[in-house]
Amino acid sequence: MLGYKLARNFSMPYLAANVSEFWRRWHISLSSWLRDYLFIPLGGSRGSQWFVARNLMITMTLGGLWHGASWNFVIWGVLHGMLLILHRLFQHLCERLPSLSWFLETCRERPRG
Repeated sequence: MLGYKLARNFSMPYLAANVSEFWRRWHISLSSWLRDYLFIPLGGSRGSQWFVARNLMITMTLGGLWHGASWNFVIWGVLHGMLLILHRLFQHLCERLPSLSWFLETCRERPRG
């Protein structure tokens, strides 16, 4: 209205197919900052699965603290960190078991109702 261009900050996150995609769509500016200034400097996705899980947990816990200095926010960050770790482990399982990936894709394509 006044000529200002605001960055897009949300992209229908509740329509995401998984928790990882949810975080790419939710609060895009904060998610980008957490990735660029916390997750990547910690080592990002390089290294062992344990190392990546540690980086995700630290990043999400600090993201929870960013929202407020309360145990509720710390728990929120830890919960989302655990969900991202579980999703990552499930992705690796699907890569090792192609039949599981095929089954999940078949279930997704099947019409409901």
